Amino acid sequence: MNWIVAGLITGVAAYVVDFVMWSKVFNKGMDQYVTPPPAGQKIEMGAMLAKAAVLALAFGLIVAGLLMNAQFWAWLVRANVAGIVVAVLIK
Repeated sequence: MNWIVAGLITGVAAYVVDFVMWSKVFNKGMDQYVTPPPAGQKIEMGAMLAKAAVLALAFGLIVAGLLMNAQFWAWLVRANVAGIVVAVLIK
């Protein structure tokens, strides 16, 4: 399979998971912590959903591109080492 197609499929999957998590999981019980918009101002959900879709597709393409250029396990080891280094530096 072409890496671009795989990246787009990954991006669509990431978008669907993001949408489900924010619309069904995280928002339950969070209504009391939300600051409502000023009176008369609409919430532009269409623009926010489009932005999330573009970012998810870009994420999918980047991940697919990284995986295409390196063996999966080698990339995974590098990512784990980078995560450990960041965690140590943040502490």
